[in-house]
Amino acid sequence: MRELRVEEAGSRDGEPIVLLHGFLSCNAQWQLNRRRLGGHHRLLMTELWGHGGSPLPASNAGYSPDGYAAALEAIFDSCGIERAHLIGQSFGAGVMLHFALAHPSRVRRVVVTNSRSAFDVTLPGSRAVLPARDAEFDARSLPFHPIHARRFPPAVKANLVASADSVPLEAVLMGGHAARFSFRDRLADLRAPLMVANGIHEKGFQRVACWIREEHAHVHVVDLPGGHSVNLEAAEAFDTEVLRFFSEKSGV
Repeated sequence: MRELRVEEAGSRDGEPIVLLHGFLSCNAQWQLNRRRLGGHHRLLMTELWGHGGSPLPASNAGYSPDGYAAALEAIFDSCGIERAHLIGQSFGAGVMLHFALAHPSRVRRVVVTNSRSAFDVTLPGSRAVLPARDAEFDARSLPFHPIHARRFPPAVKANLVASADSVPLEAVLMGGHAARFSFRDRLADLRAPLMVANGIHEKGFQRVACWIREEHAHVHVVDLPGGHSVNLEAAEAFDTEVLRFFSEKSGV
């Protein structure tokens, strides 16, 4: 059985957090968050199929919501974790929300960042167009490739670009086409407390943030001075809000 790569860091005795990055990213996504979050929590940073150190799945079913849920549950079991907090960035937000719905007894609290795919409100341009299968395809042409990021620290950007360039074409195609993680009609079923870290500089997501506030008042939306990768672009503020949210005891 193939397994997703997991990198451990932080306090071994702290409450665990399972973290999952977005499409064409890797565990370098958390480079600026490890020290502060790890000072209080045990961090288990996981990588999507075909990203970073994770292999391709044994079958295309691995890319599905249920496939990812099974892979995450295997991580919980192999690491001896009964319950954990979850953090999902971009595409990883949908994966984590699906896991929280599928395995509510194993989830304490959930934090997600900007993710129009997870909170699909059928906005124009909310879905990137992925290519047909073509060996000559350049992933840098996709708008979410980190080569286009403008607010990343240079060293972090270099790590993310190198990792994105190494993602196999199959993972780009299948990861985008096979997985559907929209929660427009399912947020009310989520038992775990949820916080959305809203990077206000991503203008296209602000309508989604407004929709969440209007339709799902139980979701805690916090505005932060960053963009799509708000955990990197406003790292200290992000960490502060995450630690505050995870330290709350009500509803867990």
